[in-house]
Amino acid sequence: DTMLEQLGDYVASDCKRAVDVGGYLERIHIQYLDLVKAKENLGVLHSRILPKVLSKLSDGRHVGSDRLDCAEWQQLGIKAAEWQVLRDEDASKISWDDVYLDLVTTYEHIVTHRTRTYGGDPTGPAGRNVKVPRGRRFSII
Repeated sequence: DTMLEQLGDYVASDCKRAVDVGGYLERIHIQYLDLVKAKENLGVLHSRILPKVLSKLSDGRHVGSDRLDCAEWQQLGIKAAEWQVLRDEDASKISWDDVYLDLVTTYEHIVTHRTRTYGGDPTGPAGRNVKVPRGRRFSII
């Protein structure tokens, strides 16, 4: 019962930034695996996890463009909404393992793409176009 309560707390916890989604999902998944080892009923686990997690993450589709992580939330929200539709059609065909794997893969893709996009590449086009003024000396102050 304590483990189920912890799972409920993890599922209900806030996830305000897109970069926090990975930790949010991982924490839930670790608790899920512990409950599976403890022989908890999978149907009960899925009914406690999937509706709330998919609802929370699918709300990311509606995040306003005034947020820095708007694009990331929208991509995660779209993926979660797809799973939510599948679950609404037939909940018995959807498992937390499949949803978790797909959402984490999507999250990893978004985070690595974002790092590449915003981090810049020192050997990229900007690195080749740096102009140094001629006839100027740089001294150490």
